[in-house]
Amino acid sequence: MFAKTKFHTIVSGFLLTLIMTVTAVPAHAVTANTLSSATVTKILVSGFSAEASLVGADIEVGGFLAVSQDRIANTVALDFGYSFPDPTNSDFLIIVQGAGQIPSSALTITRESAHVAITTPDSFFLLRCAVNTTNGEYICEPGDPVSFDLTWMGNDFSSVWEKTKRIETLGPVTTKFEGEFTGVSAVVNGTWADIPGAVMSGRLLDTQGKTFYREVTINTTP
Repeated sequence: MFAKTKFHTIVSGFLLTLIMTVTAVPAHAVTANTLSSATVTKILVSGFSAEASLVGADIEVGGFLAVSQDRIANTVALDFGYSFPDPTNSDFLIIVQGAGQIPSSALTITRESAHVAITTPDSFFLLRCAVNTTNGEYICEPGDPVSFDLTWMGNDFSSVWEKTKRIETLGPVTTKFEGEFTGVSAVVNGTWADIPGAVMSGRLLDTQGKTFYREVTINTTP
């Protein structure tokens, strides 16, 4: 096991914050460096991407997913996070977080729709943390492969143009964003982590030839 330390945030709000703040970006180049205390995934952006708020039939299960494709370099990046109650101990919440490159064949995407079907490969970095909801302590270890089969259909109910530069720190995960993109709302259906998804919300994004930078750092020690 990698680490045991204190959360300095409210555990009950951790997942909600992830869902509300995630921004998916399409990968122009994906690199990952594993350090003694962290794995850093860097993505340069130019193209399409899709994001989803993950919801299961059980309202206590949920999270986010972002997947993106570089149409020139033919690389695909995936990052996600979700949580669920520990079935063996009601005082604990399990949080699973991952980020890295996946095969380009796993994603089909346009401005109007997207489909991702993947079981994360052994090279994909996953962290599984058991969080004590009474005192905020957590223990993290490498996670097992996770499967996703999700389909996005744009509905144009809402749209956005965004230019952003920010740094977010959520538990063991720090994400840096810088760039701009446009996006439209979408309906998302399918399964994730072997959980049948309810009708989920998402967005389809396009950098429209501009560049977006995204860096995800997952710490494995305090």
